[in-house]
Amino acid sequence: MDLLGDLHSWVRWPALAAVVGAVVIALLRHSGRESVSSSIYGVAVVALDVQVLLGILLWTFDAGWDMGTFFKAFHPLAMLLALAAAHGGVALAGKRPRHGDLITLVGFTMSLVLVVFAIPWDRL
Repeated sequence: MDLLGDLHSWVRWPALAAVVGAVVIALLRHSGRESVSSSIYGVAVVALDVQVLLGILLWTFDAGWDMGTFFKAFHPLAMLLALAAAHGGVALAGKRPRHGDLITLVGFTMSLVLVVFAIPWDRL
């Protein structure tokens, strides 16, 4: 399971960078720069999907229940909520195109805040 843990640890950086990029692009688009491509939104959501899937596999097969409270409860819950915020922001933006950029900005910002608070910074 060391490979799975290492992979989860390595993928955190591209996932975090994609979410930061999505927040920046959503902010630019909300401020009136519609010419900026929103394709990063899909990249960010897929990166979070992959990272959460790796985390679930790691938590399930590598004794997630036996770890401390942070890894047993807070980290998985916060990351699932971050994933839901990103997916929800993109989905709602598609249903309300007039306010889509603001909705996407809020969704990815909420996701970024949750991810930053739930990363185990002492294990870098």
